Amino acid sequence: MKSKLLIFFFGFFVFSCSSYQYSTITYKPFSKRLGYTLDIPANFIQRGLFAENDYCYEYFYNHKDFFSAIIYIHYYPMSFLIDEVSENVRIFYGDSVFCKLYDVDLDEEEAPSSQPLHNQHIIDRVLQLTTCPDTLTLSGKNDSIAWKEIRIKNTIVIGYFNVPVRKRKLFDKALSSLRTIDSTDYIDEYRKKMMSEDF
Repeated sequence: MKSKLLIFFFGFFVFSCSSYQYSTITYKPFSKRLGYTLDIPANFIQRGLFAENDYCYEYFYNHKDFFSAIIYIHYYPMSFLIDEVSENVRIFYGDSVFCKLYDVDLDEEEAPSSQPLHNQHIIDRVLQLTTCPDTLTLSGKNDSIAWKEIRIKNTIVIGYFNVPVRKRKLFDKALSSLRTIDSTDYIDEYRKKMMSEDF
């Protein structure tokens, strides 16, 4: 009987982890720049952020299992300074890494952040670089909420924040699904909509 219960619970766990639907989103706001797709958990609300002739797409979730979670994607080196992410980078990796990655000069009067919480080897690696490496992954968690940012080949930045730790694998799977788009003239539908509305 005990073995049957274990099999039942294991089967329920596998089913619950695989029962989430994924949707393929496209990020290609400019015809002459490389485009990307991601397979992310379905039922999101999309928003476009515009700054300095560049775009960041954010995908918000109202799902009861990961309410307020957000996935984002934008070109590198554009830094949108998403508050939740940049502040986590500063807390976990320190002021020096924060300033280098986001090209920010802190005011002299601004109080320094606390000592970085971990990952001294990553801190040393970033500070010794003149350019970002092919892939740089920064991540952490605050209580039960996880965040992650990945910078790839000095080209694209993807990440998430406000994700419950117990659902982190779903969003890691989404980030690992990143693919390029071959078409050179294509512009994604969301960007076309923004252009038509003078967004």
